Amino acid sequence: MKWLADADALHHGSFRVTSDLVGIRWGGGAHEVTVSSDGSRAQSASSDPSAVLALVEAAIRLIEPNRFRGVHASLQFVVPLEGTYDEVRQSSGRRVLGELAEEEGVTDWALLLDCDQARFMRQVEFGIVSAVEIPPRLARSSGRMGGGRTAAVPEAYWARRPELPPVALFIDATWTGRQLKMKPNEVWLQGWWNEVREDAEESVGPIISRVS
Repeated sequence: MKWLADADALHHGSFRVTSDLVGIRWGGGAHEVTVSSDGSRAQSASSDPSAVLALVEAAIRLIEPNRFRGVHASLQFVVPLEGTYDEVRQSSGRRVLGELAEEEGVTDWALLLDCDQARFMRQVEFGIVSAVEIPPRLARSSGRMGGGRTAAVPEAYWARRPELPPVALFIDATWTGRQLKMKPNEVWLQGWWNEVREDAEESVGPIISRVS
């Protein structure tokens, strides 16, 4: 209950309880934590996910699972770009694809990368989007990163945001942990998340530099 209060979720949240699931959503859909027989998941529209991470770790300590089968994390980036939608798609395509863009007459593009690293298996999808494309991309109702594999803040939440740029580089990336060695009641989630953020800086930075 303390974590719910700290997250300002106790009196402003929407609760869901079934025979094997307990969930809470607050902030107009901006934050959600769900614990079920299939595992725990959390999502946050904030760059500081400490509230949802704390709730998941509290649930892990209460449930005391016998083992962990997997851990996944994802980050999304919206990087505003200068120029019109068509101009940015073509110019960025030439920077990313080089001579192939010229030879094929590329007017639009998107890339999906699978990366096998020592600490993580990482998948990254990125491309140029307009303002109307950003909400469904952030909600993962379109794009290759959807399909219910990872949590996503609802599209309606993003559609209400007035600050979405007219043209942007959109990056959606997911990390899957390798060589899991966490003990069942060990507090490890925040540390693992910090490793993901460090890897994101190393892996997403070059994409932003090349495209923009």
